[in-house]
Amino acid sequence: MSPLADSTLRLHGHVLLVEGNVVNQLVARTFLEDLTMRVSVVDNGRMAVNRVVQETFDLVLMDCQMPDMDGFEVASLIRERQRENVLTQRLPIVALTANAVECDRARCLAAGMDDFLSKPFNREQLASVLLRWLPQPDASSIDVRALDALRDLPGGRGPQLVNKVIDAFLADMPARVGQLRSAAVVGDAAALRMAAHSLKSSSGFVGAQRLVSLCKELEAIDSGDVAERAPTLLLEVDSEVARVIHALTSQRANST
Repeated sequence: MSPLADSTLRLHGHVLLVEGNVVNQLVARTFLEDLTMRVSVVDNGRMAVNRVVQETFDLVLMDCQMPDMDGFEVASLIRERQRENVLTQRLPIVALTANAVECDRARCLAAGMDDFLSKPFNREQLASVLLRWLPQPDASSIDVRALDALRDLPGGRGPQLVNKVIDAFLADMPARVGQLRSAAVVGDAAALRMAAHSLKSSSGFVGAQRLVSLCKELEAIDSGDVAERAPTLLLEVDSEVARVIHALTSQRANST
């Protein structure tokens, strides 16, 4: 059996599904959630452009045929936002097309899309595309350049400082995550924002950029949306925290 057909396959990340057909939405969302992806859904191109500017996504699944603005135009606008530095990271865009002939493939690539998936598709085909473009789970969860900047401080004190910063971060992080959870349980958006802001700033100093992005999303949650949005984000925080601990522990060992 192909590993992609394994029902236990679990992927990580946040996908924006841009799909105007409610049946296609339901099927795609079910496959994505079965793969343990976090999914946001919009049904038109203008909403898609707004969402990628406001939130952090790991990949976009883009319906090519939508009434207000087709997927090719939406992809071009997203790439334009990147050139303007409104979006700071390149976002993989996978076209969802009912007619995957060679000319459509060329048109997808010309519009700035990275790949395409022909409808109807199954769970295995979707998983194959996601694995090509999503960040790999075993990839480093920290940008070591943040720690290297400390290591390179003059006077030879850099390596010792790196160890102190890592130790302080690892000691403080459980309390910050606990504050996030407590705020989410009682629906306290203000406390959630305060805890997320604190964890975001310290995460940035150790280069935990994915954790920074998750904290930004937690900071942006409105009072009425805490119960709906916070639990899913906190599950991602837990997974990312485990990867960051592993990466920082390795960095500390390398500094001794």
